[in-house]
Amino acid sequence: MKRRILIATPARKLFSIFLCVLAISCCGSWLAGAASHIDLNSPSISQFELDGQLRSVRRRLNSSEPVLQMMIVPEAGMFVYSFYGYTLINMSIDRPGDETFRSQARAELEKLLATIADLASKPPFDINDKIKPKGGIIIAGHSNLLRAGYILLGGKNPKIIQDFHDRSDEIADSFLSNVAPFPECYPGYTWAQDAIFALESLRLHDVIFHTDYSKSRNAWLDWLKTHLDKETGMMVAQVDPHSGQIQDVPRGCAISWALGFLPNIDPEFSKSQFARFRKDWFVPFAGMLGITEWYHGKRMPTQFPTGPVAFGLGGAATGIGIGACRANSDFYSWHLILRALNVLGFPQWTPAREKTYFYQQCLLADVLALWGETVRPWDKEPNLKQEWPPMEGQHLYYIVLAGGLLISLVIVGLLIKRSINLFKNPAMTQVGWQRATIVAFAFQLLAVGTFLFTPIFSWLQLIIYMACVDLIEEMTLRPRIVARIFEAEDKAEKLSG
Repeated sequence: MKRRILIATPARKLFSIFLCVLAISCCGSWLAGAASHIDLNSPSISQFELDGQLRSVRRRLNSSEPVLQMMIVPEAGMFVYSFYGYTLINMSIDRPGDETFRSQARAELEKLLATIADLASKPPFDINDKIKPKGGIIIAGHSNLLRAGYILLGGKNPKIIQDFHDRSDEIADSFLSNVAPFPECYPGYTWAQDAIFALESLRLHDVIFHTDYSKSRNAWLDWLKTHLDKETGMMVAQVDPHSGQIQDVPRGCAISWALGFLPNIDPEFSKSQFARFRKDWFVPFAGMLGITEWYHGKRMPTQFPTGPVAFGLGGAATGIGIGACRANSDFYSWHLILRALNVLGFPQWTPAREKTYFYQQCLLADVLALWGETVRPWDKEPNLKQEWPPMEGQHLYYIVLAGGLLISLVIVGLLIKRSINLFKNPAMTQVGWQRATIVAFAFQLLAVGTFLFTPIFSWLQLIIYMACVDLIEEMTLRPRIVARIFEAEDKAEKLSG
């Protein structure tokens, strides 16, 4: 008959207690995040939560994470820097009396502009040296919009101001250089919505310096309005910049992209596009909301996939859609997407008061979420009045919360029971301090200290590390313990015989 030999060591007890604390922390973070979006009428997020997300993003930007993002999506590093910059501008304008925050934001924007300028000579933007605007409309537009925000925050760097003038002229001219008013993203390729950042920068140049770049904006708008997709009534996505031939159907990610800034450029067009988008591309589920990548979720062939698509719902379309909903004053849908993010995105608060999503493994997702939570016009007060009717099925969210609470209680209860068992179960073989257990305890204590005093690793990484230490300790101790037990049993058997 097989015997199950249970071993309890100081390191294993520490690991078990850590798992209990971690489960309480994770389940608490999940429940707090999910419950924070019960009220669908609020037009804002608590400052405490925004600051927690900002702390995480700010720290991770100074590590190698933007480089890792570029290994997955070539443009992701640039998007991380630019949308972080937009977030700083949003938050600075929302805090008019906080000159310390504003001053720090200006300093960071100067560094971000320099960093993005360096990216122009690296893949994928290094092939764009000979197109107009130089570097392509993606990197040129994002940079110019950051310059506009820097100046609106009171930035005085003469080079950035002069670059804003020079690049605005170049960008405006590029809209009028091709058959279709869409400057190239890469040689021979362009997507209409990628120009939205450049157009917003031109609009803000007009606001700040009383120039007139309306000809470029109107060319872009007029072409899109007269070439709407016949089936969906939505803006088309990919266009041949030289022939004007439409090359891709409307895409959820591209539409979300544009609708984050289109209300500032053409409010009426934005409203009509958002109404169709909301009707045909938004998918409510369990009191939450996702956005499809294609019309009615029907997958279409494409040369350019953009992020994960599950059950027709696009990760990029939904993530960027957070900002699109807020920009168009649809706070109901805004909260429903944030519900989905906080239920499915594995939110975690750390002892360093940082809030992260997706096990701290996707910086771009964290940046886009923070941007989407803070989106606002930079030159006027935002419209904080709900403009759209609520969606159906919101009561199902309470079932999700109840289910999450029940699962959390079960997980925490089982882990606490396991910890008590390590201390109290008489069948446990208690192993005291010896060389192997001291080394294992030191390694486990290092992980606990890392979790408590630094935010470098996610809890998932720490669990994997601690489980490996526990396994190595078990493999080291078990043969000797098993031999010792059998030896003791043999002696007992001989004595009784």
